[in-house]
Amino acid sequence: MLVCIIEISNASTYFVSHTGNNTNAGTISNPWLTINYAQNQLAPGDTLFVRGGLYNETVFIGVSGTNSNPINILAYPNEIPIIDGQNTLPNQDWEGLLTLYGSYLKVSGFEIRNSNVNGTVQGGVGIHLDSGMHNKISFMKVHHIREQGIIVEADNAIIEDCEVYDCALSNINLDMPVGWANGISVAKEQSNGITDNVVVRRCEVYNNYGEGINVFVVQNVTVEDCICYDNWTMNLYLNDATNCTLQRNICYNSDNSTFPKRDGEFTGITLADEISNGTTIPHSANNKVINNFLYNANLDAFWWSLIPNTGLDNVLIANNTVINGNFHTGHFAFNSIINVNSSIKNNIFTGNVLVPDNQGLNFSNNNWLTTPPTNAMGNGDVIGNPLILSIGNADAGQLAGDYFKLANNSPCIQKAVVLTEVSQDFFENNRDNLPDIGGHEFSTILSIEKNDFNNEIKIFPNPNNGIFYISLKKGLIDDATIYIYNNFGSIVYMEAVKKQDINDKKEIRLNNITSGIYFIKIISNNQTFINKIIFIL
Repeated sequence: MLVCIIEISNASTYFVSHTGNNTNAGTISNPWLTINYAQNQLAPGDTLFVRGGLYNETVFIGVSGTNSNPINILAYPNEIPIIDGQNTLPNQDWEGLLTLYGSYLKVSGFEIRNSNVNGTVQGGVGIHLDSGMHNKISFMKVHHIREQGIIVEADNAIIEDCEVYDCALSNINLDMPVGWANGISVAKEQSNGITDNVVVRRCEVYNNYGEGINVFVVQNVTVEDCICYDNWTMNLYLNDATNCTLQRNICYNSDNSTFPKRDGEFTGITLADEISNGTTIPHSANNKVINNFLYNANLDAFWWSLIPNTGLDNVLIANNTVINGNFHTGHFAFNSIINVNSSIKNNIFTGNVLVPDNQGLNFSNNNWLTTPPTNAMGNGDVIGNPLILSIGNADAGQLAGDYFKLANNSPCIQKAVVLTEVSQDFFENNRDNLPDIGGHEFSTILSIEKNDFNNEIKIFPNPNNGIFYISLKKGLIDDATIYIYNNFGSIVYMEAVKKQDINDKKEIRLNNITSGIYFIKIISNNQTFINKIIFIL
């Protein structure tokens, strides 16, 4: 207890600025010059703020915090410090522009860019979590990196809210690159060879010349709420992995992409084994792929393997929505695939299906656009168009979860089987005892009867003939999004409006709707206003 109190009372806050000096005291008025010098002065519980600007240095963080007193290295509020290799740093292959070697470190808010090693085939990485444990990086922008954008070779790490693009540049124009880099890689660590207990969440990963996110020789890794699109090969790749979960991710190849694809592959999620030996590196097993949305991208469940006699082993593939993408399990041209005790349930598949052998696979309650091969059919299947709303567009950086929502007359509603492992949908709404097929659990908003506007927002006329006005109290909201739902919960109108366009009165015109009760929802500044509208046409 005494040690803990001493650590807290001694915690200090320091500052770095590109206009500082390492002979200074490290205060906000007399900051240090380099991040490398500053990190070496830190003790458990300390916080280092790095002012905005350019830092041409290779940063190695070797100090450690503790469980109760981590070390925080943060961007100064509303400023962006940039660690820029300027195409010359770091000095060694696979060295990071930013390396976390110590433990209990939290690093947030930096831009990492332009790594290189003298133009060789290999090069430097962006951020390297190396050996240290219980580290967290967040809100990092990583781009134009020769090798991995972010690589985790350490246990108990968290990577969240990062943007990674234009990495793995050493792969350009090479069919079999040396090292094979990715955007984000969670890879085998050095102590026992298997990285354990890592979470990658809410990251946007695109236009990388390798896999978008590669999870490789690991256990207990979760990749969730990420958006991966237009990467050179697989957008999300899980291989030689046990007890891992891929959930609530959007993987797609955009409609307007000009980014190259390796061998014309359009893959969203792929499962495989590359180097497992069954002992020191276990074969993939006990994994879950649930509530993911895929567009123009395949779901390849052991479509191939470099290791014979591996396959889906106690794997659950459930409640995914795959639009304009194929579903594959096994391929005749590669090593033999042996599937064991695995389930493929409650998914929407609108592309081609290839299941060479269904032994060890339990199919049920899937939606197929057309009748699938006999060995992919199961009890409770739904054949036909799933009736997806396709809200928004599928251009690069634009595709969102609303695109995959079910229409109110979808044949997938209440046609899934209850799975205890999938108690929520993509949007983290609870599933009921009559769940829906796919990643979206359809629900109505009939219970929304009260006026939440409190006279601050008025609708008139109401009832109306499909043309009405919204009157907003001045200063109430800034930019906003307006949604109108029918009484089945389907969106019939959506518009993003700027503050300057709203003024005192906003006209709304709806075409091709029927008479009835509708609901309007306005979201702005984390506020939500809901009211009822009546259309009489």
